[in-house]
Amino acid sequence: MRKTLAIGATTALLITPFALATPAQAAPTCSIKVNKEIWVDQPTEYLVITDGSEACKSSVAKWGVFDPKGKRRGTLTIDARYGTVSKVKIKDYYPSGTYKVRPDGAVNARTGAKVGQNTVSMVKKFGIKGPISYRRVGSSLRVTTTIKRYSSASHAFRAHSGATIKLYRRASTGQSWKLVTSGRTNSKGTLTLRASASRSYYYQVYVSPTSTVWGAKSTRSTRI
Repeated sequence: MRKTLAIGATTALLITPFALATPAQAAPTCSIKVNKEIWVDQPTEYLVITDGSEACKSSVAKWGVFDPKGKRRGTLTIDARYGTVSKVKIKDYYPSGTYKVRPDGAVNARTGAKVGQNTVSMVKKFGIKGPISYRRVGSSLRVTTTIKRYSSASHAFRAHSGATIKLYRRASTGQSWKLVTSGRTNSKGTLTLRASASRSYYYQVYVSPTSTVWGAKSTRSTRI
């Protein structure tokens, strides 16, 4: 039966009874985070789950780990039944680049209902290291460094030849860094940079990254 509701003397609003629709509830999603960067400086590193959403606490879920060439390198697993979380070995000889961590199926551990999953990624590259020395005589500054990169062939650090090195400086800690000079390392991974320095500055050295090797900056700035 239709009903009318009188509003004032001349206006009527037609009301038709209807059932209120219940909004569909979205399926729970087990979303994870992983270590987004792997700095390789030994034969075996690990891809691990660093955090998970609330739904992960009651799920059995798996993610496939694929290298930049699409080859599967392992499976990350969360199993709420036993409170276990797995990790995946990343060998130093695996390809460098972006690894994809893709859903491989998830269910609620108690009901068996399907649970959503997310896709995440990780970047693997070789690590670097090397000492830096600063020397200023009068108004002349000399900065020398020898950079080594990890080698999967020898499982050790070797000369990082052709690496781009940049020297930055600033007059005080509140100022922005300014590029002074740059150069490339020789076959032994060594480079000496020279600059004019009529006064004392804070200096920092930055090693540019490549497609297979991480970049880095000196762990602290040096005033000289």
